[in-house]
Amino acid sequence: MSASTTIEPSVEEVEGYNTDALITVLNGKNFGLNENEIQIIHEQGIDGASFLMLNKKRFKECNIRIGPRAKLVNWINNLNNQRQGDFPNLNSLKDVVEEIVRGLDFKMEQGFNKIRHAIEKAIYSPGTDLTETEKGKTVMDKGTHIVFPLKWTTSSKRSGNGRFTNSPNRNADPKEEEVQQYFINECKELDKTPNIKNKLIVVDKHSSPSLGT
Repeated sequence: MSASTTIEPSVEEVEGYNTDALITVLNGKNFGLNENEIQIIHEQGIDGASFLMLNKKRFKECNIRIGPRAKLVNWINNLNNQRQGDFPNLNSLKDVVEEIVRGLDFKMEQGFNKIRHAIEKAIYSPGTDLTETEKGKTVMDKGTHIVFPLKWTTSSKRSGNGRFTNSPNRNADPKEEEVQQYFINECKELDKTPNIKNKLIVVDKHSSPSLGT
């Protein structure tokens, strides 16, 4: 004798039952409902959608006995859990969201590192005579390979002292006083400029490790 397997209806199917269809399903299950309790469900017009909203308190108000009441509530809970899929509780959903955020943080950090390396390579390469405008263009050209949702923007700086854009040794053999005065003038302008947070690094190009000198 082969054992028959009862296929449980889905929560969507139960939700679509009218009152008569719901009673037919309940009668086919071992909930222990008697005729009076079935009649109550019929008289109250309980269909599939409203049935899924019931709890122990509501069943008690309808005079459903403790035994059938417990079985009905357990079945309703199992059906409603189907809606939650892979997230049976709030903590499991929170864990998945946190994992996604960590992955996005990692990708963002990678993108920023690529940009930083491209900028450093273009700006701080030793022995270059590029102007600031040319350096900006180089960074933008080098940065086109970066697949990252960033928008390039450009900004302009005022000309004049305080940017170290001109070489102090314009003459082939500058005097020490001229070099000193150059740095004094540049630093005075920097001191007057507010909100400067970038480091200023002065490198002697004649003694560059990358050139082996």
